[in-house]
Amino acid sequence: MPRTVIVTRPGEAGRRLAKELEAAGQPALWLPAFEFGPPPDMAAVREVLADLAAFDLAIIVSPQAARATASLLGAPWPAATAIAAVGAGTLAAVRESIPGASRARLLAPPGDGDMTRAGSEALWPLLEAMRPRRVLLLRAQGGREWLVERLAEAGAVVTPLA
Repeated sequence: MPRTVIVTRPGEAGRRLAKELEAAGQPALWLPAFEFGPPPDMAAVREVLADLAAFDLAIIVSPQAARATASLLGAPWPAATAIAAVGAGTLAAVRESIPGASRARLLAPPGDGDMTRAGSEALWPLLEAMRPRRVLLLRAQGGREWLVERLAEAGAVVTPLA
């Protein structure tokens, strides 16, 4: 008897993965580790996003973060603010959902969706070469601390935004 796989990925991606596993004959149970919700401080989010051009770089950590950012933008993305995505799925979501993103410099680890070549560690060499001074980190309420620490060690001022 096959063992049941527990899928903890949140959102539609987790639901889809569980359904695909079931369709392939693999029992799966979708129990998301957390749920997406609104920003904890909407006024702060709107204030920071209104001043995007003040940042050299914005790092978007997930497709959900890209879509949430797009839904809160009051204007197209400023061309002078580069966008870094932690992987191919996030980069695709940036391109699809953020108005004006195509005018900005886009950075992502190479790998065409290969999860072994994605994430903070894979993105770091690109960020290190860029040497951004002011960085906006678009994420959930926590996470990517390793990346925040590396950027700070390199002299960047990092503004995390949930």
